[in-house]
Amino acid sequence: MKMLIQPKSITFLILTLLCITSYLCAECSGQSPRILWQREYGCSDGLSCSIGTATFSKTEDKLLIMGTSFRPKTYTDGKICLWEFEQNGDRVKSVVLKEVSDDHRSPITLACAMIKDMAISKYGEILSVGKWNNGSESFNKTSRIGQEVFTMPVHKNGDKKEDVQILKMINLIDNSVLLICSIQPGNGLVIKVDPNGDKLWERTYDLGDRGVIFTDAALLEEDGDFVLLGFTGNVEEISGVLLFDLVLFRCDTQGKVLTQELFPGGISRMSEPQICRLDSGSLVVTYDKNVELKVMDQRIRAFSPDLKLFWEKQVIQKETRRPIGFKIGSVGGGSFVVAYDVLGDLFLYHYDKDGNRVSHTCLDKFVFAGKFDLVTTEDKAFVISQTRPDKEIGVSKVKVAAIEFAP
Repeated sequence: MKMLIQPKSITFLILTLLCITSYLCAECSGQSPRILWQREYGCSDGLSCSIGTATFSKTEDKLLIMGTSFRPKTYTDGKICLWEFEQNGDRVKSVVLKEVSDDHRSPITLACAMIKDMAISKYGEILSVGKWNNGSESFNKTSRIGQEVFTMPVHKNGDKKEDVQILKMINLIDNSVLLICSIQPGNGLVIKVDPNGDKLWERTYDLGDRGVIFTDAALLEEDGDFVLLGFTGNVEEISGVLLFDLVLFRCDTQGKVLTQELFPGGISRMSEPQICRLDSGSLVVTYDKNVELKVMDQRIRAFSPDLKLFWEKQVIQKETRRPIGFKIGSVGGGSFVVAYDVLGDLFLYHYDKDGNRVSHTCLDKFVFAGKFDLVTTEDKAFVISQTRPDKEIGVSKVKVAAIEFAP
C-alpha cells in the first residue's frame, strides 16, 4: 500500500524548512560578500594535515598558517609546519619548523591544541606559543627556514610549568611579546618577554576573592597598552547559584590595571568570549549573555578604549543545534566580521561600526570537527579549516577560502 503525502503535509514541511532556514540565518537580508576562491592543500608524501592557527603579514602581503602533518592511522612522522600563501591562494612555501616525537602522536592530530597563537616579528621571524617543548607550554621563535632561535618554557615564578596554560600572544612594536595565560586553579597571568626570550615582568590578575580566567586580549596602542578579557564566578547570596560575569581590564605597558569593567555573561566552550580592536580604535566583544547556560544568547558589545559602553546587539539566540567556535576580526572602515560554525556550515557576518549587519555568507560543510580559524585584512577575511579524512587512507587536507567585503 502506497503512502500518499497530503497537500497539508507538504505545506507544513515547506513552512518547517523555511522556519529552520530563517532561524539559522536570522536578519540575513542585505548583500552577500564576494567569495574570491576556495581551495584545498595537501601535505607531501601522503601525510595528513591538521590546522593550528593563522595570521596575516601586512609587510609581505601573505597569509601564514601553522599546523601539523603526520602519517594517517599510525600518527607517526609528526611535524609542526608553516605554510605561506599569496592572497590569490597560491601556496609559495612549506617549511617544517619542528619534528615531533612519536611519544606525542596523539596531540599531533589536533594541531589547535598544540599551537595556540602565532605572529610575525618585525624581522620576519615566526613567534608562536603552545605545547612546543615536549608537550609543555612554551614560547618559541623560529626563522622562516625552520631554524629554531629559542624555545622558552612558560611558568609563573615559583610554580610548576604544568600549572600555566598559554592562551594568546601579543606582539609589540619593540619586538617584545605579551603572553596571556591562565594559572590553575583560576587566576589570570600576563608575562612580558623580550626579543631574546628573557622574562621582563609578570603579573597575576583577580578580583580579590574572585578568580579570573582569561579567554582573549587585544592591543590598544602599539607601544604596549592592552585590554584583557575573561570571566569570573560569583555565588549569589540568596539562591547560592554560581553566576558568571565577564571582565575587561585595561592595562598599561607594565601590566598595571588602569580601569576595569564587569558585565553579566555566561561561559561555554562552544562560545568563549572574544575581543578585537577595530581600525577606529574601538573594541568589540562577542559573548554569550545568558548566565544560566540554558539558551544561547550571543551578543556583541562595543567599547571605547577606556571601556565605556557604546552599544550592544544580539547576534543569535538558540536552544538547540548551537553555533560553536565564534571568531571575530576587524576589517576596514571600523567594520568587523563575526564567524561561527553550525553543524559544519560556516556562517560569516559583516557588521558596520554601529553593529548593523551589512552582509552575510555561508560556506556549506566547510568546518570539520568544529575547528576553524579566521584572519582578516582591510577588505578580506580568510577562513581556514581542514577536510574530513579520506575514507580509504585517512588523509585530511588544509582548506582555505577568501571572502572580499565591499567598502
